[in-house]
Amino acid sequence: NVRTITSTDFDGTPPTLTVSVDTLSNDNTPAISGTTDAGQGAAVTVVVTDKDGNSETLSATVDANGDWVISPTTPLPDGAFSVDVSVLDGVGNETTDSVSGVIDTTAPSLTVQGVGDGSDVTPVFSGTSDEIGGTVTLVVTDANGVEQTLSATVQSNGQWSVEVPNGLSEGDYSVETTILDAAGNSTQVNLTGTIDTSVPVVMVNDNGLGNNATPTITGTSTEPTGTVVSISIVDVNGDSYGLSATVLADGSWQVTAPSL
Repeated sequence: NVRTITSTDFDGTPPTLTVSVDTLSNDNTPAISGTTDAGQGAAVTVVVTDKDGNSETLSATVDANGDWVISPTTPLPDGAFSVDVSVLDGVGNETTDSVSGVIDTTAPSLTVQGVGDGSDVTPVFSGTSDEIGGTVTLVVTDANGVEQTLSATVQSNGQWSVEVPNGLSEGDYSVETTILDAAGNSTQVNLTGTIDTSVPVVMVNDNGLGNNATPTITGTSTEPTGTVVSISIVDVNGDSYGLSATVLADGSWQVTAPSL
């Protein structure tokens, strides 16, 4: 007798599979995720290979919604990496997919110039960065607590520059400068300066008439200790002499003239 068995349950359709990973990230254990219709509990095999050829094999489990996610247990070094994924359904049909990305955990360089003491109430701040095309953000806060947020683009030569549009109040100010690269790494530089628009006061004592050919010239100033006072002397012949003195702790200064 010949017995014929007919099966109508054959399934030759491979499961669907999607794979997602950040193509550029500062996370060296990036999340690798995706979807599949292989069924709840199906195992998704994930092989992660770093730039040096080192591989780690991982296994993710599909949840009730068809989603799966897993991350490398070994941190990846900076550089390119690849992800090869495969999944089997309940009857052995397999689907594979591959993606790749780049790990970058290096913060961009950043220098800032122009922050310091001065009388310019709309100073120009400038600097350099290796994040060409990146945006430098500056938060400038003056002595009255008024904030201005500025931005500048790093040019092809690595330079950036921006001028404060609204005048800063006299007194101390701060500048918080930040740049963020495409991978999410940031660098911040915090500096302070002082705006001083007051005209310095310098008093010169009257020496009167005398026969001293090398007179000592004295005076006072309201400027801080160490401030340099410049003195110009013109004699009867029209010859001029440039001298300098330093303001002392008590506000006085003095200098002896050359033979006149």
